Amino acid sequence: MTTPAVAVTGIGIVNPCGTGTEPFFRAVLAGKPAITPLTRFNHTLSPAHVAGQIHAFPAHEFMTARQCAQTGPLAQFALAAAAMALSDAGLEAAAHDPLRCGVSLGIGSGSWSDLENGLDSLYRTSAPAMGRSVGTGWFAGAALGQISIRHALRGFSRTYAAGRASGASAVHQAVRSILSGRNDVVLAGGSEASLTPLGIAFHGAADSLAPSHDPATAYLPFDRQRTGTVLGEGSTILVLESAGHARQRGARIYGTIESSAMATTTPAADGTATALTASLTQAGLAPPQIGAVFPESCGTPHGDQNEAHAIRTALGTAAPATPLCTPKSLYGHLQGASFPTELACALLALRHGELPPCAPALVPDPALGITLVTQRQPLRSGTAAVLAHSHEGLSFAVTVRAPLTAPKEQK
Repeated sequence: MTTPAVAVTGIGIVNPCGTGTEPFFRAVLAGKPAITPLTRFNHTLSPAHVAGQIHAFPAHEFMTARQCAQTGPLAQFALAAAAMALSDAGLEAAAHDPLRCGVSLGIGSGSWSDLENGLDSLYRTSAPAMGRSVGTGWFAGAALGQISIRHALRGFSRTYAAGRASGASAVHQAVRSILSGRNDVVLAGGSEASLTPLGIAFHGAADSLAPSHDPATAYLPFDRQRTGTVLGEGSTILVLESAGHARQRGARIYGTIESSAMATTTPAADGTATALTASLTQAGLAPPQIGAVFPESCGTPHGDQNEAHAIRTALGTAAPATPLCTPKSLYGHLQGASFPTELACALLALRHGELPPCAPALVPDPALGITLVTQRQPLRSGTAAVLAHSHEGLSFAVTVRAPLTAPKEQK
């Protein structure tokens, strides 16, 4: 039995590969790596030495000078992505019931630069207190609050913190809020800005970051020489609408979310297999009908082995012929923004009819029994599945389908 679909009508992206949906996907389709050596601080003693960094982000193009001064990168990335997503969807929030328009964001860890600046002020300069902007800017809910205020969105809204699965949690719950009738429209996605000394040390505590100094070979998910994750930063936000709401206003549609499944079983491989199987069942699809899978791609030896096993378990005999697409190998793992970015990539691949390649240096590990997309290639069908799982065993799978007619080009 299939579940009702949710339409995706707008996408906003701030990413090391580019700001804006079209610039981003052009770079991804071309296979242009955006991982570079860390430049913001002395990383000699850091657990990571390369990252997917956003250079010279034009925050002033998306917000006022006052907003720039009051927010850090985490909220700025999200504000920009939200504004682009609404514009892309042709949606004026003020023209719709604000109590039925919500925000659902995944934030892996909060705004580290805001916290570090506040601590520096408190301890280094012996200031009597930290500024108010520190208290309202560093915590995980700051980005959602800024978006809600700016666009007057007062529907059911939440921030989700579940590590690598934060963005997947946000999308999953956004879909549920629409299907349950609580919202007509939800801005769903994630944001991350953890490329600071404290932020990287925090992620390094999990002992999963790649130690390499070479940006070309540091992050190689499913490669025979994989050594860990490379962090990235940015935000991706999608406009989700009930199918009826989208039709009523004549919206163009990137694609539809046919199903969203969550599993909390451990180990992670079992949870991922359970979620993917449930998502396909809810969407009424057999494994051979899936055009591509966009995996979590954590890049660790055991993590990728477990995920490959889960995909083989869920897809069965169709697994070896199903392309696995991992564009994040080009720009890094965005943690809270990772899943929404991969979901956007899946929708854009459906729109263009092409799958983007992985990092040029990646050589698939034959022992994993999977087929990785190493060269730009046609998409074999109009469906795709996107996966996420956290360290704690929370797993998600979302299945998307191309619209019957292609959306008009973004201006």
